[in-house]
Amino acid sequence: MSTRPFTPSQERPEDLERRTVGRDRLLAVLDERMRLAATTKTRQHTILVGPRGAGKTHLLQVAIHRAEADPTIKAGLLIARIPEDAIGLTSYVDLLRELGRGLGVDVGLERSAGALEKALLDTAGTRTLALVIENLDKVFSAIGLAGQDDLRAWVETSGRVLILAATPALFDAVRNRKMPWFGGLTEMPVDGLTAEDGRQLLTLLARDRGDDKLAEALQSDWGKARIRAVSQLTDGSPRIWMVFSDCLSVDTLDELIPAVEGLIEGLVPCYQQLLWSLPGNQQAITRQLAEGPSAALTASEIAVKTGLTPQTVTKALGLLKENRWVRAMKQPHGDQRHTWYELRDPMLRHHLQWRSAGSESLRLTVGLLRDWYDPESSENVSTTIVTSRHGAGHVAATPRVHQELSTVQEQIPDKYRKVLSHVTENPEPRSHRGAECTGTLELLDRARSGDQQARMRLPAELRPLVESGQD
Repeated sequence: MSTRPFTPSQERPEDLERRTVGRDRLLAVLDERMRLAATTKTRQHTILVGPRGAGKTHLLQVAIHRAEADPTIKAGLLIARIPEDAIGLTSYVDLLRELGRGLGVDVGLERSAGALEKALLDTAGTRTLALVIENLDKVFSAIGLAGQDDLRAWVETSGRVLILAATPALFDAVRNRKMPWFGGLTEMPVDGLTAEDGRQLLTLLARDRGDDKLAEALQSDWGKARIRAVSQLTDGSPRIWMVFSDCLSVDTLDELIPAVEGLIEGLVPCYQQLLWSLPGNQQAITRQLAEGPSAALTASEIAVKTGLTPQTVTKALGLLKENRWVRAMKQPHGDQRHTWYELRDPMLRHHLQWRSAGSESLRLTVGLLRDWYDPESSENVSTTIVTSRHGAGHVAATPRVHQELSTVQEQIPDKYRKVLSHVTENPEPRSHRGAECTGTLELLDRARSGDQQARMRLPAELRPLVESGQD
């Protein structure tokens, strides 16, 4: 595994900029807002919103690097920042002192907020002072309501301060109308990278380490297909793509399963840290959403499985949703009274299954996706999918159905036939599979036959195997 750090602030800004993909629009917006702050009286305070690993720190590092390389912006803007994981902040004064230290200002033992504010502005001189604050949710929690109020007052009354912030998810201090910073920050979502963005990043990283064969393989049709398959698992997280790059060679890219297993291992420290940060009730719910083939459950089902009260589950799910751990869904063509919940990050589910039940479920999922996106498969599958009793939707992996399937094999496109081989490759494969694999295959069969509830329960990364033939 590479020793490349997870923290972008530990890397050279020029290296980060060279490896930046899929962020042109966001960087253009940040550049424009810093330029306006440097040359006019416009101060458009901004908050980047995206889960850990989404690339917020990377984005800020590159934006700052570009600003400092631009003579116009540099002449009118002084950037002060605090560390990404700053600790020990307990008040607004602590925040000002931390910003002062970042600028090299000698704050001594000064504890007067007014004196510290003046020292910061004096250091800026005629320039606008840009405060870069990551993990704003934690910082605001640390300085409290009074500190938030003081910061807003200083920013508004001085007219010389720009806020550039980041947070994993929006939080009460910026969403609640009664809070000082409601409406004070313009939200900028930081979404995941597309499969094409991920492929470009992997190609850049391969060339960085001199692996030209892998870089060439990533340009091939089959290489692009493998990355599309992996993209279904990563949910676009740049951090996951970075870790995945350390698991890749030409051979592992082709086979894919060993590379994804290496990715899971590489993510263990990251996911452990995140899970340990959750309260016990939320950990229990997260585990239930990861275990077994059903990727989506209702609140009442979670309550039964965890033994928690429905009220506790409902409250915990609300917090998990707010903090972007889970997403809530309604059945497209079913009972709208029920809400289904699933983990937003497919890799988190596979991490928990990997740690508790081994690799069988992960191998099945990766194998299905690898075959589905194989470039040798038929491209036009949606118009010829067989949904009769003898077709793909009702394969039950019994000897009789296995025989019946062979009689209509020519009617099933290559893409579907390859995926179905995971179910029908021998007369009774399920008796030799783990419970998660068996359940997943059964859900896939039922979803392909039009069972909407099974479709909801199917892991999100496997729904494309159903939706192309159903919608």
